[in-house]
Amino acid sequence: MINYGSGPIQRAIAMADCLLTDWQYPPMEANDLAWVYVSLEGEDFLEAVSVIVQQERKKLAIRWLEWGRP
Repeated sequence: MINYGSGPIQRAIAMADCLLTDWQYPPMEANDLAWVYVSLEGEDFLEAVSVIVQQERKKLAIRWLEWGRP
């Protein structure tokens, strides 16, 4: 997952308040339910990932995932 962390993810937090301007959000599609920014914490690292969750048949699925730094 990352090459500098010495252990696994210990906590994942979906961030309720994440301030982005409209142009920073990825394009949403008809079945998309939410864009979610998730903080990932380990013993010696702090990272994040953002995902778009969509309804696929009767299940939730991750349609889009962004990981890493620009």
